Order: sequence, then C-alpha cells, then structure tokens
Amino acid sequence: MKRIYIGLSLIFITSISLVFYTPTKKSNSSIFVIEINGPIVSSHLLISMLYAGVNDKGSKAILLRINSSGGSLSAAQEVYNEIKAIDLAYNKSKGKIGKPIFASLDTVATSHGYFISTAARRIYAVPGTLIGSIGVKLKFKDYSKLYNLLGINKIAIKTGSYKDMGFDYRIMTKNEKSLIKDLAINMKDQIINDIMSRRKWLIKDNINKVSNGEIFSGRQALDLGLIDRPFGIWDAGRDIHEYLNINK
Repeated sequence: MKRIYIGLSLIFITSISLVFYTPTKKSNSSIFVIEINGPIVSSHLLISMLYAGVNDKGSKAILLRINSSGGSLSAAQEVYNEIKAIDLAYNKSKGKIGKPIFASLDTVATSHGYFISTAARRIYAVPGTLIGSIGVKLKFKDYSKLYNLLGINKIAIKTGSYKDMGFDYRIMTKNEKSLIKDLAINMKDQIINDIMSRRKWLIKDNINKVSNGEIFSGRQALDLGLIDRPFGIWDAGRDIHEYLNINK
C-alpha cells in the first residue's frame, strides 16, 4: 500500500521499491522529494526520477531522501554525474534550466549511498544516522577445499591466465590478489576524486583519514565536514525554503 505524506511543501510517496516520487501541480513552492531505499544496482530509474523532478513545474528544488548502504559503483557514478550536472546547470543558467538538488540522509547512507549524496549542494542528517564506509569492497568465495572433499574436479578452458581469477574452485595466487587490490584502489580513487570535486573545501580532515571504510554517526560526520546540517527531513525542508527564498 502506498501512503502520501504532505507537509511543509514536501510531497513524496513511500513504498517498498527503490525510487518514488509524485509530481506537484498545486503550487510552485514545493520541494520534489525522491526516496532512494536499498542497494543502488541500476541508474536508469533514479535518473528518470531526477529529470521528472527537473520537469516538474510545481517544485523549486529536488531533495534526495537516501537510505542505502551502497550498491554498484558504476550505477552510483552515473547517478552522481546527473545530480551534479543538473545542480550545476541551475547555477550556470541562473535558474533557467536544471534545479538545485539537496540530500537528506535517512537511517543509513554508507558507501555508494553516501557517495551519491556528495553531488548535492547541501547534505542533511540527524546525529544518529550512520554515514561513511567510503571505499570499495570486492568479495570472492573459495570453495576449493570443499570441492576436493567432495571429489569434484572443475576444469577451465581459458584464453588467458587471469580469465578464471576469483572463481570459487581454486585459491587465488598472490599475484592475482595484488591485481584485485590494485583494482579496488583504482575504484576508490575515482570515488575520492568525485567527492572532492564537490566537497573539497567542506571536508575538515584529510580525505584519506575518512575514506578507510570507517562508519560515523551523523554528529561525527558533521564535525568531519561529511554533511552540512544536523537536520531531519522536515528541518531540511525548512532550510531549503530559506536557502532558496521559497514562499511558504
């Protein structure tokens, strides 16, 4: 069942899917809210909702309500890029195109869930929100001992020595583990570069000290400059109204 909540010109729909929104046509002073719940595994739906928000004539801003512990880096990068492009277009065009985008962090905004929020111009979270876990985790399973115990012999016909790297029927070599580590570091560097392109002057500590996978409370995140205001969604709405001088 879907429930619509209306208050302080915030209009949004909650349910069990990934992204929700409803267009607002009754006034021109509302905030278009997009809820992002769960892993970010695809960018298509979320980007469609972003542009629905841009084209919604009844709203002055977009607020992302994020409750996500991560997902796919490539999907998150596509979402990040569109959030950033839409928000910057608003500034460059002096409000003629695009729309200002803000982020409100719900219970959890970690890993790529936090990453996409950094493309927004302002990030809100209450002191108890879990934030951070910036970085990359690549997981592999090794069932080689189990296969041996069961007498299962897997044979791979491959065209390159690394083609079955990470498969569960054999142990990774030292060189393969090194290659995977280099891959993870390269992916993490991409995330850091994007975060710093938007929050370079806001993060108060060395980015490497806060991007080691550690999770912070909202209060700690505020002290570190990972978020901007210690507000829940309703206070965020009031702050956005004031920031944009939206008529209440």
